[in-house]
Amino acid sequence: MTERTNVECLELKKKDFVLDTNSYNQQYASIYFARLNKLMPRTIDAARTKWPKYKQLDRVLEVKKDQVAWIVGTVYLSLALKPNVLADVTSTHTINTELDDSLYVNPNEADPSNMKCFIEDGFGRVECVLSSVIPYNLVTGVVVAALGHEDEQGLFLVQDVCTAGMGNISIPRPLQTDCYIALMSGLGLASDTLEHVHVHLAVEFLRGQLPMFADVQASQIARLLLLGNCLASPTVIRENLLTKLAKSKKKQPKRYGYDTSLYDPNPMVHTDNLLYELCSSIDVTLMPGAFDFSTRVLPQQPLHPALLTRSKEWLQSSLQTTTNPTWLEIEGRSILATSGQNIEDLHKYYPDNSPLALMEASLNWNHIAPTTPDTLWCYPFPDKDVFIIDKMPHVYMCGNQPSFGTKPNKTSKWWLLPAYLGT
Repeated sequence: MTERTNVECLELKKKDFVLDTNSYNQQYASIYFARLNKLMPRTIDAARTKWPKYKQLDRVLEVKKDQVAWIVGTVYLSLALKPNVLADVTSTHTINTELDDSLYVNPNEADPSNMKCFIEDGFGRVECVLSSVIPYNLVTGVVVAALGHEDEQGLFLVQDVCTAGMGNISIPRPLQTDCYIALMSGLGLASDTLEHVHVHLAVEFLRGQLPMFADVQASQIARLLLLGNCLASPTVIRENLLTKLAKSKKKQPKRYGYDTSLYDPNPMVHTDNLLYELCSSIDVTLMPGAFDFSTRVLPQQPLHPALLTRSKEWLQSSLQTTTNPTWLEIEGRSILATSGQNIEDLHKYYPDNSPLALMEASLNWNHIAPTTPDTLWCYPFPDKDVFIIDKMPHVYMCGNQPSFGTKPNKTSKWWLLPAYLGT
């Protein structure tokens, strides 16, 4: 067995992301109030620095026709293609829970008239007209300062916008050991074991059983981070196949609300066996993704030990299960990691923007997932917004993206990890 460099991986903000209760009785409005109260002071400081000659209005409803001033509030975008839960309930008496990759805008339509933008605070809302020279792409849930004036129709003509911006990043201490962290996402394990050859090659590589890079030894890879979607995407079974299966089997009582004979446990069994094999030789941090057996809402909860029949024996040693998203600290470096749902949802607003540009925007907004709870589901926290970025991370990584990408900054690094199944 390869002797590896030992590094400690701390899970930060665990108390915020791990849910103690599972109540959905409270309203989501409290999240927006908490977000605005937390980000407003930062946004005001940034706006005062950017527009020192202009007056700040205390409320968005105080805008005037003859006065250029700036206001602070939360953005709301009204889009024709954006999902609407109330409309779904009204028309179909149900809520669509299927994973949907549809865009919220039509990229073939250059006319922005289908989009309405509002800025609201705790006292009211004002409809805005955005200038074409504004460099920022805005989404619902972003806290901004907007400079402009009211027109004859009562609309707020926005000349410029300002967000909280990236704060200063602390300089980490020098590394005491020469170590590396392996990153993977989107393993896509399914029922057919023949499809898992690519995964077994990765396991052999991490265990030092395959040739390594010239400047990296297996013993220097201290930890593996799995950023979600260890399981393959759900497969829709054709109706005629379901009928055929039903006829070929004896009628049995349904347990847990579904026919257990149609449930395929093999993907999770393969994942469990893979983790068991990996954890015997390397420390593993496991994050759930959209296709994994975790909660659908953010923050996704760690995989339950009952799913890890074999590998759960490593939970107190080499296996670490985390939420999605999660904050980690390794060798004094703070790491913000997500399975990618936050960036995927932003992409539906602006399909022409690169994922790296959207990651940069989220850091400027000081928020991991500003579109929660509007178009990205999240838990209705009663008195806080756990997705606010209080401190800029040294490393920001998103899994399950279309391709690999990186953008090093002076003091931080951003990583896009593609789904391993498609590489």
